[in-house]
Amino acid sequence: MLNKNKRREYKAAYRQRNLNKIRRNNREKIGTKYRQRRLNALAVLGGICVRCGFSDSRALVIDHINGDGNKHRIHGSHGPVNDIFKGIIEPYQLLCANCNSIKRVEFGENGGRPRLNSGAERVELEYKS
Repeated sequence: MLNKNKRREYKAAYRQRNLNKIRRNNREKIGTKYRQRRLNALAVLGGICVRCGFSDSRALVIDHINGDGNKHRIHGSHGPVNDIFKGIIEPYQLLCANCNSIKRVEFGENGGRPRLNSGAERVELEYKS
């Protein structure tokens, strides 16, 4: 029992002395794991923007096809990356940051109204195969 108490005291003292180092290491481990899962999710979705063919993973985003990402968050989804690993890929597509921004403006996905003068309609988007 004495050794157990000494170990507990030692661990508590170590944690206090090295708290910043421990937190930094934990953040790095979590960040690395998430980045790898994200890259795997991008690969599952094809790895290129479905609209223009851009393929740099740093600028690819997982987009809700119908613009209903808020509904998923309200109903308890833990994000597209987790959904993709569960096999739920139908509501998602890959877009580069530029195409995603254009889509949000064209279809009013920022809470605003769609810009009808842009000439784009949801059914007439041309996607690169």
